[in-house]
Amino acid sequence: FFLTFLGICYIGNGYHAEKTIRELYKTNNEIKELRSEYITTKSELMYISKQSQVARATEIIGLKELTEPPKKIIVETWEDGTPKKADYVIGDWLKGIQQETLRSITYYENGEIIKDENFKAGKLDGKFTGWYESGQKRIEGNYIAGEHTGTWTSWDSLGVETSAAEWFEKGYNAGKNKEYNKAITFYLQTVELDPNYDIYKNLGNAYANRGDLSKAIQSYEKAIELTPDAADTYYNLGNVYTNQGDLTNAIQSYEKTIELDPEHAGAYYNLGNVYANQGEDLPKAIQLLQEAARLGLRGDQE
Repeated sequence: FFLTFLGICYIGNGYHAEKTIRELYKTNNEIKELRSEYITTKSELMYISKQSQVARATEIIGLKELTEPPKKIIVETWEDGTPKKADYVIGDWLKGIQQETLRSITYYENGEIIKDENFKAGKLDGKFTGWYESGQKRIEGNYIAGEHTGTWTSWDSLGVETSAAEWFEKGYNAGKNKEYNKAITFYLQTVELDPNYDIYKNLGNAYANRGDLSKAIQSYEKAIELTPDAADTYYNLGNVYTNQGDLTNAIQSYEKTIELDPEHAGAYYNLGNVYANQGEDLPKAIQLLQEAARLGLRGDQE
């Protein structure tokens, strides 16, 4: 009996082993088929996920691919319910990254627009419009890569069209009458229409006469950028540095004046005074003052 039972167990175990092997073989085949299906499905998904395929698939329902990054307006500051400045920018808003400002609008205290500027690659580019606080348009023109281009138009506060030459004349007359605030306002109008050497030089003079020495320096430096061999402007720049107490830059400016105009008595005279006041090189100071006297001591030369 025991042997019979043992034989039955052996036979049963054999059948069970064969069944298990068949199931393993079947499972392996299913795994291979699923792996093949997975690879095929993954490839198809990668293909239909391509930007060009998504655009083609959504076109039939009226959706179109954006040709420029999304825009968003940010009002940076408000006061008493009035916006002070607003920027239109492009960027990755999901990540909170501002990439580039496209347009900027600045406001007066009463809510009227001061100026509306357009930008490209960080520089003024496109239409520029400015207004008076009354809402009257003040100036309009175009920039390309930060530079004036084409014809600019300007209006006075009454809406009368005014040319750059007319603004310059108003500034010049105001300066002669020692109305320096008015002169600066008129010269700034001129700068927007036709930035050139004479305007920046006169603007620097108006700032210097008003006592705004930092802005005077900025204006003179801009004038020198436009006309690098302007001895008179280097001389004026030296005077401003002297008044600031910046004697190092004053000396450099006067020396540059003399380099460009060896007959400039005012530069010799003021440079000699700087050395004399320093007390470090009195022989040189005497030599410079003697040269100024020989040239006529035109100390008021500008």
